[in-house]
Amino acid sequence: MKKNVMFDTGANGDILLNNMKKMNIEPESIDVIVLSHYHKDHIKGLEKIIEFNNKIISTVKDKTNSDIFLVIEGFHLNRLNEDKIKAIVSNI
Repeated sequence: MKKNVMFDTGANGDILLNNMKKMNIEPESIDVIVLSHYHKDHIKGLEKIIEFNNKIISTVKDKTNSDIFLVIEGFHLNRLNEDKIKAIVSNI
């Protein structure tokens, strides 16, 4: 079975979604989003794509650090609803 995998989401969600649109890729069609590490130039696109898709996994094994990075990089409860935050953190 074919899977659509996205590696990292880049530094800007609007640019990510615009580029996906140009390539005729619907955000909902992504089966898995793999985050290589938690620097903002690799995860800031989550702010936008999470509105359409919350299928996120990570290659980073340290859940404590991932929680810290998600908060530092702007993924606060007032930016995403609590269920989406839990979906992000529980899959890391």
